[in-house]
Amino acid sequence: MYRQRYTPLEIKLQGKPVLTAPRAWVVRQGRGIAVLEIDLKSKYCDAGASISSSDGGCGVLIDATEHSIYLDDSKDADFTEVWFTEFNGWDFWAGVVGRYTARICLIKFRR
Repeated sequence: MYRQRYTPLEIKLQGKPVLTAPRAWVVRQGRGIAVLEIDLKSKYCDAGASISSSDGGCGVLIDATEHSIYLDDSKDADFTEVWFTEFNGWDFWAGVVGRYTARICLIKFRR
């Protein structure tokens, strides 16, 4: 049986969208796939773009939209840059953001 757990996140740029905590809930993980949920203080945001680094890191930009609420308006950037530090070498596959939660699917290609 799979045991759900938390994984740390790295916020490299804190913009207007705010996470509840710098961690994600690993809902399910297999050999080449992982499903994560990120709890958001800001509501009605969007998964704007996937990001990657030359060293194999992957992440996502959580974007504010015209419908977003509970944003940190003291910040200039309309997005928050979130990196999945435990999942180095993985790739962003899909993401959807509901009212309270960003759901992210990561995959690990055989290279």
